[in-house]
Amino acid sequence: VSYFLCPFFHFHLRRNTSLSESSFLLYPYESPPYNNVEIRYIGSEPAKDLEVWLSFTSPDNQTKDKQIEQFFPQNEPRMISEQFKAHVLVEGEIVRFHLIQRKNTIDGKVTVNLKCVGVNSQKTINISKEFELIL
Repeated sequence: VSYFLCPFFHFHLRRNTSLSESSFLLYPYESPPYNNVEIRYIGSEPAKDLEVWLSFTSPDNQTKDKQIEQFFPQNEPRMISEQFKAHVLVEGEIVRFHLIQRKNTIDGKVTVNLKCVGVNSQKTINISKEFELIL
């Protein structure tokens, strides 16, 4: 009996881990004519107070930040309608958003910054990831 309970107990502990940087997968999402990013949330604890903003250097060499207000659900692959403001992410949820155009930067790069708080743990997570703009 103890052999049966051990794997179950390990699985239960793993599923109840708190929010961490590895709970979020950020990667490019193709949907021309825009540069886009997809966030896949794989954490078990819901994440609240989601904030996403872009940091980049403009063609006139000024550092700029742009808050992301419009997100698109996984079931809207063309990313045209069904925009919403994401405040909470739950396990398995996927949201997408548009980036700026390459011509609006000096070097064709943008940094995506993400901040949120674990609903249960109240742990704050900050993630930054740089993306090369294609369009």
